Amino acid sequence: MNQVRSEILRLLRGGAAAWDPATWRRVASRLHADQARRNPVYRGWVRANGGGKRPSAMPLAAWREARVFCGCGRAREVFESSGTTSTLRGRHFFRDLAVYEASVVAGWEWGVGEWMKPGAASLRRREHGRKFQYLALMPSPTEAPRSSLSRMLEILARRFEGGPCFWAMRRGKWDWDGLVRRLEKEGRGTDTRVVFGTAFAWVHFLDWCAARGRRFRLGRRVLAIETGGYKGRSREVSREVLHRGMARTLGIPPGHIQVEYSMCEISSQAWSIGGLLHFPPWCRVRVVPPLAGEKLRRGEPGILEIHDLANTDSCAFVRSEDLAVAVGEGFFLAGRVPRAGLKGCSLGHE
Repeated sequence: MNQVRSEILRLLRGGAAAWDPATWRRVASRLHADQARRNPVYRGWVRANGGGKRPSAMPLAAWREARVFCGCGRAREVFESSGTTSTLRGRHFFRDLAVYEASVVAGWEWGVGEWMKPGAASLRRREHGRKFQYLALMPSPTEAPRSSLSRMLEILARRFEGGPCFWAMRRGKWDWDGLVRRLEKEGRGTDTRVVFGTAFAWVHFLDWCAARGRRFRLGRRVLAIETGGYKGRSREVSREVLHRGMARTLGIPPGHIQVEYSMCEISSQAWSIGGLLHFPPWCRVRVVPPLAGEKLRRGEPGILEIHDLANTDSCAFVRSEDLAVAVGEGFFLAGRVPRAGLKGCSLGHE
């Protein structure tokens, strides 16, 4: 393991408090130099863009069209993006998942800590049990071995000792009856339950419940998390409408519904805090104009760039295909770049 990767792993295991702005700038500079030397795809991109010493975000298309990997050895793990059969899928290669797991755990702890801050509209410390129990509206890593989302839930279930995760999709079919039994059973427990699903998995579950007149009273010990795109091969539902339906059907306060944003090509997750998405402090985001030389006016959408220092084995500097609007240190999504392919965790479970 090279020195910069070892340092990043150590910092991630130290949690969010280990990442002050000076540390981030120093480590980002070292990681950029290391990846420009050891990653031939990123090296070519840097040279084509002036060969500067500053990081240069590489377009997401590189992960679809090339092997973005530091070194020529065999990757032990590969995540693959969701998408349609007519599009190439992005691939994220890892030497091992040590850094990825450290980022998932530290990012989740950071997000939960933000939700528990005084005045936050989500979990309160008195409502939070000793453990988290996870229910996932998605297939398990056994059935979806290249899904970064499924792997993330497996890591969290193992790390926070709330028992094995319940996977609501089995052999390509939704087990809504099993999910209902688990929700009713867990509703009598004392620990915090996390029900995590893609946007359209939630749509399908809410439709199933509505057709059967099912409602729950799960209360404040349940945290529902939604992720994934809103344009797919099913009907479209706005986030506001979806979240109202989730709160009404599950019987939980609106503040107990949160949003996760990520993609297979990065190693960290953004969480909704105060109505905006925020990445943990080892990530930085930029919203840039579509064309070089242009300037964005305040409140105008641009292309989201993510500098994720947990991307030690590929490229840490990613130019996404999502449009976003920057608001302070957070952002909100404003759609997809024109002509970009449909993407999002929901597509993989349609």
